[in-house]
Amino acid sequence: MNIAYEVLEFLKSSSITIPLTILFSYGLYKVFRRKQPQVTKAKNAPESSSESDSVDDEGDYSKLVLIVRNDLKMGKGKVAAQCAHAAVAAYKQARKHPKILKSWEECGQTKITLRCDNETQLLELHETARAIGLLSNIVRDAGQTQVAPGSRTVCGVGPGPCELIDQITGHLKLY
Repeated sequence: MNIAYEVLEFLKSSSITIPLTILFSYGLYKVFRRKQPQVTKAKNAPESSSESDSVDDEGDYSKLVLIVRNDLKMGKGKVAAQCAHAAVAAYKQARKHPKILKSWEECGQTKITLRCDNETQLLELHETARAIGLLSNIVRDAGQTQVAPGSRTVCGVGPGPCELIDQITGHLKLY
């Protein structure tokens, strides 16, 4: 019990109290600022077939998933560069769909990196994502360093609602 009193006395007299208070306050701010799921469609609203509406009306937390081909055995720097290409391409696609982009930005622009086994699996994931109305892109490498020219290295799925993206990528392992 004496140790607890000593720690409290240390914190009272220490210059660490102010930074800890600021850090704690910032943490609370981030927790309460997080976007809450909302229902955005009225019950009798007509169904829309446009891609931007089908993805955005879920009212779910949004994310972007980057799927890296594990069979290429790329170095860490190469993977980082390829993921950056996929993220930029996803952002460019999302700019054409302001509701999707706004939802993703409000959720902190979450990005998750996963791995797949080969090119066939990468293409299947890409096609499945497109089939259910998600934004998706595939990065092809220029072939100047580690992999052959034109190699499909990364697939970006999203940004979009977590529930839809998880239907496609939920079985994959983290990279």
